[in-house]
Amino acid sequence: MKKDQLLFREEAVNSRINRNMGTIRINVPFSYWVVSGFSLLLLMIIFLFLFYAQVAEKIVVRGYLDAESGIVTIQSKSDGVILQSNAIEGKKVKKGDVLFIITAREKEKIKALIDNLEQRKKNLNREYQLKQDHYQALFKLYEKHYISSSVLKDTEALTLEISNQIKSIDLELIKYRHSQHQLIKAPINGTLTNILYKQGQIVEPSHTLFQIIPDHSKLVARLCISSQDMGFLKKETPISIKYDAYPAQKFGAYKALIKEINLTVLTDDKEDKPIKIGQPYYKAKAELEQQYINSYGNKVSLSHGMAITAVITGNKKKIWKWILDPIYSYYGEYNS
Repeated sequence: MKKDQLLFREEAVNSRINRNMGTIRINVPFSYWVVSGFSLLLLMIIFLFLFYAQVAEKIVVRGYLDAESGIVTIQSKSDGVILQSNAIEGKKVKKGDVLFIITAREKEKIKALIDNLEQRKKNLNREYQLKQDHYQALFKLYEKHYISSSVLKDTEALTLEISNQIKSIDLELIKYRHSQHQLIKAPINGTLTNILYKQGQIVEPSHTLFQIIPDHSKLVARLCISSQDMGFLKKETPISIKYDAYPAQKFGAYKALIKEINLTVLTDDKEDKPIKIGQPYYKAKAELEQQYINSYGNKVSLSHGMAITAVITGNKKKIWKWILDPIYSYYGEYNS
């Protein structure tokens, strides 16, 4: 081939044929090796962590504080107006203390009935006395054999009938007089709570007036747990409790232990409680580690009805199993 026909210059071709230089090597800085080694070590640590580390699933449930022995609910026996109230929230009371005086709403009507009964009783007493005198006179004639025993017995029966009518009126008078003013007394020693009525308000029959927490009654946590979370629940399971009235950021969380589990499904309308759940739930009772919270160095007693949030810890499982659970679940459902 002629020189003028070459695609490259002769010098370039010759340099390609007669190469005297070795292979090119890139000089990697030491810092690159350090970064690579650190990255590899980090990946190994992450792998070991995912493989060996365990975590427990946690569920959060709502609840409230309640007296362990139960609280006593006091209801009105009849309708009326609260004439006097001695009930104060948190007040200590003794058995027999008068807390409410309720006067009947139809007081004038009841008074008219009482007046009518008293007049009837007065007339019957007069008639009874006349029958008694008549009986005594007949008895003297009977002793002299002037009249038969049947006449005497008839008079005695009439006298007894009048006596029974008087006793019946006495019972009615007691009932109506009692209905004029209804005294609501404390049935036990304890602390007043949940007072729903004040002086001057109208009450209806069987309406709750207030509740009493018995003395020396410990507070327990009542937990409301949804059906999907019941699988985590076991007796003697430790839980962590936070009180809504005392933010956990300032006052911390407190320990408790599950003691009882109720397997009956409940709803908000089936149970009277201070919180609303909004779905069917099961109940559990947890025993508190302490009956107070620590507030700036002071012990503050807990109160009945306080809303709480409880954290329940489930079974521990390795992290890689948590990661692969959705895949296992998907293929399990797919294969089935």
